[in-house]
Amino acid sequence: MEIIVAKNIGFCFGVTRAINESLKEMDENTYFLGELIHNKETMSKLKGTIVNDIEEVPDKAKLIIRAHGVTKEIIKRANEKKLKVIDLTCPKVAKVHKLVSERKKNLVIIIGKKTHPEVIGTIGYADEYIIIEDEKDLIELENTLKNNSKKISIFSQTTFSSLKFASLVNKIKRLTKSYVEIIPCICPVTEERQKEALNIASNVDFVIVVGGKDSSNTSKLFDLTSSIKGTIWVENKSELEIEKLKNYSKVGIVSGTSTSLDTINEIVEVLKNI
Repeated sequence: MEIIVAKNIGFCFGVTRAINESLKEMDENTYFLGELIHNKETMSKLKGTIVNDIEEVPDKAKLIIRAHGVTKEIIKRANEKKLKVIDLTCPKVAKVHKLVSERKKNLVIIIGKKTHPEVIGTIGYADEYIIIEDEKDLIELENTLKNNSKKISIFSQTTFSSLKFASLVNKIKRLTKSYVEIIPCICPVTEERQKEALNIASNVDFVIVVGGKDSSNTSKLFDLTSSIKGTIWVENKSELEIEKLKNYSKVGIVSGTSTSLDTINEIVEVLKNI
């Protein structure tokens, strides 16, 4: 079997930074507001308590803000509780927060997954906003835009599909005569991985996408590759379908930005023995 491993693979800069800084800060008084990254294996190695609500964190404890970021209201509450805040928001996400907060007078449209922590954090910096996840949300948006007199600023989740973002932006622009400002925020690393994934899928018999099942950027890779080639999405080597893989002579491997090189190498070793 020939194995083609993507060049852009393993942890991205933001994830590496979040993990390394967390390792420096962790002790029995450390709390994570949600999973630091979407990688169960890595999270199991980090000491600390994961909570979903800041009210679960004792006053004066240590709070680590994950790479996806949080709303400004949560930061304010953390200060009120006198928490030691270690803000590990990805710099790309923090930049989006700044840009959104500078557009208080505009109608902000965020294109991304409504339930994703990054999107939830970002809308906390806007006064008036609408989240667009897919085409079905355009019906509600059209009704909103009929009475809109504000300038429109369109942002994207940093791990969103660049192709889908472009498509939705074009459709939104047709719904309004208002001035539309487009601020592409998709992380260059995410875009590069999406392009490489499509290229690899076009040149192999089968694709293995490696990453956490809650990972947005991994989900986009799976959507892209599975649209043109047979694909499986796994978190680790234990989920590989060995008998199925025996039918392919050329297999490609791509990964989300929260996937470690160790996990990739373990999967490669399994494939070498098929």
